[in-house]
Amino acid sequence: MNITGLELKLPITGDSVDFAPYLTTGQSRMLQKILLNKGSFNTSTSKVENLPTEAFFDMQDEAAKLLIRKVVKADGTELPFSREWIDNLPSQDGALVYERVNEITQSSNLSSEAKKK
Repeated sequence: MNITGLELKLPITGDSVDFAPYLTTGQSRMLQKILLNKGSFNTSTSKVENLPTEAFFDMQDEAAKLLIRKVVKADGTELPFSREWIDNLPSQDGALVYERVNEITQSSNLSSEAKKK
């Protein structure tokens, strides 16, 4: 795996993926709404409960769409992100893409104090 800045070169396909460095506030809130729409918010604990597992997949897919700026195929062809592209990746490459999506999403949602820890 070769990571240069926000570019990720996939080891099997040789594709390079260019990621946005962070989620905007609006994008982050959109992802939070996915969870809130699929679960229930417990005001006593301030937590979302009764979330179906697929809610996390829906959130990841939406985050990938928001964060992946472009894909450069191994042959140099540039294309925009598409679900078809990611769904057809070998699972090892796809796991690396979603790992990066999760890293950016999580760091975008951390408070300044949490980032220092």
